[in-house]
Amino acid sequence: EVRIVGPGQDPAGAKPLHPWQQPADPVRYWVSRLAPAGGLVAAPWAGAGTVGVVCRSVGLRYVGTERDRATWAAACGRLRGDPAGDHPGAEAPTP
Repeated sequence: EVRIVGPGQDPAGAKPLHPWQQPADPVRYWVSRLAPAGGLVAAPWAGAGTVGVVCRSVGLRYVGTERDRATWAAACGRLRGDPAGDHPGAEAPTP
């Protein structure tokens, strides 16, 4: 289960979805070693949702918060499977 309320390069290599977006490999390294199997990872600053995407890929639950609505919409898009996030002008999901 992955939820986001309210950092890697986008796969096309265009521009980051968030100013401090993290690559997935280092996040995967730490999350898979620090969280118990099936555990819950909380990210108080969800950013572009990299931690959530990684958690989903390794079978962990995730909850994240993000105060910036555009960044939140991009993270929600990534968690729904759109690697570039929501497209510009797309309505953000209702919190």
